[in-house]
Amino acid sequence: MIKKRVTDLITIDMVRAWNNNIYTITAGTGTGKSYFIKNIVYLVAEEKFEKILFLVHRVNCRNQFLDEINKDKKADTIIIRTYQYLEQINDIDNYLKQFNYIVSDEFHYWISDAAFNPKTEISFNAILNANHAKRIFMSATSNNMSRFIHGYKKVDTIDYELGIEYNFNDISFFHNDKTIARLIQTFIRNKQKAIFFIQSAEKGYNLYKQYKENCIFNCSKNNNEYYQYVDEKKIETILNNEGFKQENGIKENILITTTCLDAGVNIIDTDLHYIVCDIKDYDTLIQCIGRKRIQDNEDYLNVYIKNISNQQIGGLITRNKKKVEQARYLKNHTIKEYLQEYTRQSDINNIVYNDILEDNNCTLKVNELMYIKNLMDIFQFEVMLNKGKLGYCEFIKELLKLKSYKFIDAKDNNSNDEELIDFLNYYVDNDIVMLTRDDRKELIEKINVKSNGKLLKGINILNGALKERGINNYIIIEFETTRRVNGKKNKYKNAWKVMQINKCNNL
Repeated sequence: MIKKRVTDLITIDMVRAWNNNIYTITAGTGTGKSYFIKNIVYLVAEEKFEKILFLVHRVNCRNQFLDEINKDKKADTIIIRTYQYLEQINDIDNYLKQFNYIVSDEFHYWISDAAFNPKTEISFNAILNANHAKRIFMSATSNNMSRFIHGYKKVDTIDYELGIEYNFNDISFFHNDKTIARLIQTFIRNKQKAIFFIQSAEKGYNLYKQYKENCIFNCSKNNNEYYQYVDEKKIETILNNEGFKQENGIKENILITTTCLDAGVNIIDTDLHYIVCDIKDYDTLIQCIGRKRIQDNEDYLNVYIKNISNQQIGGLITRNKKKVEQARYLKNHTIKEYLQEYTRQSDINNIVYNDILEDNNCTLKVNELMYIKNLMDIFQFEVMLNKGKLGYCEFIKELLKLKSYKFIDAKDNNSNDEELIDFLNYYVDNDIVMLTRDDRKELIEKINVKSNGKLLKGINILNGALKERGINNYIIIEFETTRRVNGKKNKYKNAWKVMQINKCNNL
């Protein structure tokens, strides 16, 4: 069956008739969205001596596209930039005026990256307001962003959509991190090519460290701690050749990467048949799987996805609700009242961030994209819980239009430890300080040390329990601090904080 492509849906004459509106293109990976811009839209723009700004959200993707544009001698008409580049420009509105077409590739970026980048609003609002240009928004996972544009922003768009088809030979889920290592060992032993998408750069690097001879490691350039272990020449070779080709000097058969390679990058390698994902965000998961382009009837893809338990989903709901509550508080109160309620600097996270005004004064703003993303995630997580014991798996099954799935490991006691580590990471990543006994309640319940049926709450007992369970890299520290609550300065002699032992020197 021949796959329908974007050029079958939108002809060159249709593009010639476009006005300065917003056009969305929702189509699966490998359906020629980028080809459509680089060829069809390019021809129309060249006819009229017009310019195209082509925005991508990852440096790896930019490099791959830039190489192609330069080879085809189209760089005078098509300018390739990252969203992050755009977000650093002081006069962004004036910069955009030079372009007749503004293409937002993988435009789900605005809402997915809002989880850690408060500046996504800058590029989104600037492009939304660039009424002088034809704006083209493209993605395989556009649902959340489309809901935000239509429902929240009340902006009309002209929409094109291709039915999304998934070409998987087999999909399996797994519970445990040990399974990731076992898969690596299997692929090494059988000399099979594979890509492992790992959410955490630290976790990805630790895997790579164990199997260096057969693996290549990749993460974002912005990761100061782990990017030093990236072999830039090998990554560039993989991108340029769209695969692991030994004749091009790649002897390794496994790529371990973070989501810096999640979209826009093509892997056209008929010897690569395995993708493993340890990724929580479901939209990002689809993008990761889509990196492999199926070439013919002989080509195939087997996918392995780490399960998220209902207990973990419940934790994600709780954390997202806390962020939403914080944003709503700022929406309904003054900045002074907000600062009195949320006294800790760590509470000013990405959902509420410092914004510099024109007079160089600072104010607090709600990151609207992150706010909506959290609300949507809460809804989807609750949908997962309503699907029963394997809610996440059932949700992904429906999302990917699967008939069935299987597990390749058994859930064991270590799964509970992995959930606890995820919980501890949340405390570390958000720099959460527990001032009172009530603040510590959730942490104590998660560690769950009991005597005669009662929870034990002592800090030494809890740290001893972590060490005994082999969770050696985390420690709960006790310290004295001062915080202002409701305008009053209070001293807390026994505040708690979760730290990673290798980062305790930062105190």
